[in-house]
Amino acid sequence: MWAFFRALFGTDFMPHLYCLRGDPGVLWLQVISDLAIALAYYAIPLVLFDVVRRRKELLFRKIALLFVLFIAACGTTHLLAVWIIWFPMYRLEGVAKAVTAILSVTTAIVLVRLLPMIRQLRSVAELEAEIVERRRAEDESKIREERFRNFVDGVQDYAIYTLDTQGYITGWNSGAERIKGYSGEEIMGQHFSRFFPPRELHQATPDETLRIAVETGKFEGEGWRVRKDGSRFWANVIIRPMRDSAGELIGFSKITRDLSASREMEAKFQALLEAAPDAILIVNPQGRIEFANAQVERLFGYSKAEVLGRSVDTLVPMHAR
Repeated sequence: MWAFFRALFGTDFMPHLYCLRGDPGVLWLQVISDLAIALAYYAIPLVLFDVVRRRKELLFRKIALLFVLFIAACGTTHLLAVWIIWFPMYRLEGVAKAVTAILSVTTAIVLVRLLPMIRQLRSVAELEAEIVERRRAEDESKIREERFRNFVDGVQDYAIYTLDTQGYITGWNSGAERIKGYSGEEIMGQHFSRFFPPRELHQATPDETLRIAVETGKFEGEGWRVRKDGSRFWANVIIRPMRDSAGELIGFSKITRDLSASREMEAKFQALLEAAPDAILIVNPQGRIEFANAQVERLFGYSKAEVLGRSVDTLVPMHAR
């Protein structure tokens, strides 16, 4: 081993100085040029190595490290070219060139193998254009979202709010505040089951409505709901599931409409029909009886339970049908 290193650093050759002594201009041209190249070769890998070290997510990290070693080895060969002008360590120079050759060939092979992938990389201009397009799309999306939010918040006749996948409130409009009586600050994060009367809670109605919405894509129904002050109102409810681009459930949208006034008017209208002196029927397009007042019972002798849902022909004599 000692003999190897003695030979490696041996100076038993004629230095380049003897060949270049006759022309000092050529001598210093070679020295200065090789030193400048070596300096540049050492500066480039130092910068590249710092980038690789800081940017751990950098693409082709291994090939970048190979370039660091390859360029540094090239710089070493130029530095040795200056050294052997005065100290003829040609064996050391040969070993340095051999190492540089190995790193050069390895880098070239890896680079050739990566060529198809490198060709697929988009240019800086394409990436910048994509960034601009994404920002424009994001700005448009924010504008649409803001407009939709303002529209939803401006709706006063409907309680519009959103739930997470477990039924906890994540969004609340001014219509919900007016109908339910809760402000957005105090209701946010609460479970929507608080709007159900206790009797319906025992029947697990809230969970059932969410399950139906997930399975069928929509739940719609009517029932009693409770305001903040404890008063009840008759509501029409529509629940739809919300999903992300992958189809995963991310929550629910819920629309509630207060039908108390229309239900009260319907009751008054029904009472008016009941009090009418004439027999009055309401028949659907299929000819089935949907309403019959007390005069129908007195005139035809059928109870309401007997005629509701039956064909109107039931009340017509056979010869007149």
